[in-house]
Amino acid sequence: MSKTWKAASNVALLNVDPQDTFCPNGGLAVEGGDEIIPVINSLRAHFEKVYWSQDYHPDNHISFASTHGKEPFTLIKAPYGDQVLWPDHGKASATDGTGAQFHKDLVFKPTDKIIQKGTNVNIDSYSAFLENDKKTPPRFANGNSLAEELRIDGVDTLIITGLALDYCVGDTALDALTEKFNVIVIEDATRSITPEGRLNKIASIIEAGGIVCNSTALNNLPNLKA
Repeated sequence: MSKTWKAASNVALLNVDPQDTFCPNGGLAVEGGDEIIPVINSLRAHFEKVYWSQDYHPDNHISFASTHGKEPFTLIKAPYGDQVLWPDHGKASATDGTGAQFHKDLVFKPTDKIIQKGTNVNIDSYSAFLENDKKTPPRFANGNSLAEELRIDGVDTLIITGLALDYCVGDTALDALTEKFNVIVIEDATRSITPEGRLNKIASIIEAGGIVCNSTALNNLPNLKA
């Protein structure tokens, strides 16, 4: 990828949950999760507008198997539908592999914006746009939802990376498309929990009007550039 181009002002980079907890040795490790960090850092050099989502759960979150005394990956019924029970991850109070901290090698700037999701103990949140009840948006400290903040900032096109493609990244991309944003998911800046889940989510994103490509392909999309 060329090191010289800059993204247009209507184009933003959205990095979904690139946290230690989803990397090797994390509470909910995604195979190869740490391999996307250099790709994200390389991408962000092209963008003035960079947003991050952060899984940020209370200790007794509804999505934790430990909350229910059940085995991880058990399926239960929640008020908003089926809920997969996960190993402890993204805990606001923890600093080990179950904690919510971002990967230490990521490059941040003071102008970056972070939205925390999954903060409601009773609702899980894969998407950075809507919690899993599909009606409650996570919000920035200023009270804006991600969609509201992006529109205020003049963004209509999102380049999306992160973990994991078959859950949080994919759901974020689909909700962004529903909100009428243009969406490009960078496949080499994501990893998935299962190969089948990856293929199914990619198909859903493309069917909904999104693009899935490798980071090198951005060079061939001149409408992204300033």
